[in-house]
Amino acid sequence: MRLTATQLVEGFGHESMFVRDQVLQYFKHKPDVPIELTRRVIQRIDDHGWGDVAVWPHCINCCLLDEEAMLWVLEQIHKLHEADSGSPLPSHLASWIAAGPIELLRKNHSKLGASSLLRDGFSPNHWSPLALIDERLQIWEQTPEACWDQLVAHCQTVGDVDFLDKANIPYAKRLLEPIASAGDSFADRTMDWFRNKSGTQGGWHDWMSGMMLTLAGQLRLEEAAPYLVQGFEADWDWYSESASDALSNIGTPSIHRYVANQYLGVPWCARLYLSSVLENICCDEAVDSIVSLLEEESDDGLRVNLARAAISQFDDAAIELAESIFEENPEDTERRELISRLFALVSIADIDHPERSAWQETLEQDNKRMLEYLSSDVFKMLLEGVKQEQSELNGEKHRVDSGVKQVPVRKARKQRIGRNDPCPCGSGKKYKKCCLRIDSLI
Repeated sequence: MRLTATQLVEGFGHESMFVRDQVLQYFKHKPDVPIELTRRVIQRIDDHGWGDVAVWPHCINCCLLDEEAMLWVLEQIHKLHEADSGSPLPSHLASWIAAGPIELLRKNHSKLGASSLLRDGFSPNHWSPLALIDERLQIWEQTPEACWDQLVAHCQTVGDVDFLDKANIPYAKRLLEPIASAGDSFADRTMDWFRNKSGTQGGWHDWMSGMMLTLAGQLRLEEAAPYLVQGFEADWDWYSESASDALSNIGTPSIHRYVANQYLGVPWCARLYLSSVLENICCDEAVDSIVSLLEEESDDGLRVNLARAAISQFDDAAIELAESIFEENPEDTERRELISRLFALVSIADIDHPERSAWQETLEQDNKRMLEYLSSDVFKMLLEGVKQEQSELNGEKHRVDSGVKQVPVRKARKQRIGRNDPCPCGSGKKYKKCCLRIDSLI
């Protein structure tokens, strides 16, 4: 039996922080998050504080905001910053508000504008959340057609830019918001682009094709699935991540079936991303289709990914499968992530599993080691290095290069740690499953 969204929301009331964390992880990539989850998160924090709301407290930003919740978050920003001005959590909460529903931002703009932290940022060099809100409001004052024209113009302007940071993709994504809200009127235009101009042709078309991957997901275009899967062929992390997110955003059983049918016929790198899509889309037939893929998949890392995709369905049919993959190598750090989902499933479903207590003990030990690492000198050195890199990039990431070509994008990205590369901290996990989360907090 697969747990329903309602049962998972109720599961956030569980006494274990590890269970609550997995509930948030479940809804992180779901297009429709029940407002009741927001209510439960707020109630938990009001009753018990921020200390154990989840392993990663900033993950509550997967929740939907309504007016009451937005004003509560604003109040929390000031309380948390007053208690610890060095904490990154207020900044993440400010980002949550800045990305909130446009009608709420418009209605409550005067209240948000009265906040010195939103207006001025959290330090002298910090970004201004209110400036981002104002930019979104200004964009939404325009028609979707005008935003489309600006998107094309922006991609043409950055056509010769060689670095992703300098292409100002966040601004381009904000232009997509009114376009996506127009719905079907831009669906045909998106599909026409895929049929005629998708792929890496060079210049501004590359940037526009990447934006179309994102737009297809926002429009939830099932018919775009073949073109989204083609996005993995470009050997460009931005395309692959955009295509993966888009397939997950569409999120229908039909997309899950299509991805499962395509999985074995694509290269390793594409299977890596498609396994995440299979994890993010939940449907009744998911476990059976993933079991079939596991019978054919020989790569050890991808077998673990498929097992995680199966148990992330919160379906008791996946318990035996996930256990068997874990037992192949219990000391493997990637396999240990299966324990988090297994423990959450049996806890919410109240299954009397003989390993339940042992799983909880393992999670507590792993969490203790993580906290010790975060307070270690090794992590402090890593933290300073990340801050130094960000300081060097500050002021350049949204500036278009004047024309002198540097290293091409696909070479430039190799100089940085890839999401799927081994984490430099030496944990044995992939970067995206380890210190990427920490780096994102900085």
